Amino acid sequence: MTGSVSPDFSAFSAYSDSGFQEKVQSLPKSAGTKVLRMALTLYVLLKDPDIPVTAKVMIIGAHVPPG
Repeated sequence: MTGSVSPDFSAFSAYSDSGFQEKVQSLPKSAGTKVLRMALTLYVLLKDPDIPVTAKVMIIGAHVPPG
């Protein structure tokens, strides 16, 4: 493959810290601490500019259930 391909993340510009906070607050209490901890961990990791995009893709892939 020649050259590099830059992914288009413009679709994600609508995501915000306040939007994530609203989403987390709307989770039912039955979701529990484990779900909240995973959501917060993923959010922080994916927002970190020091983590390469390739690593972020692997992180997401590892947390998406099959099929």
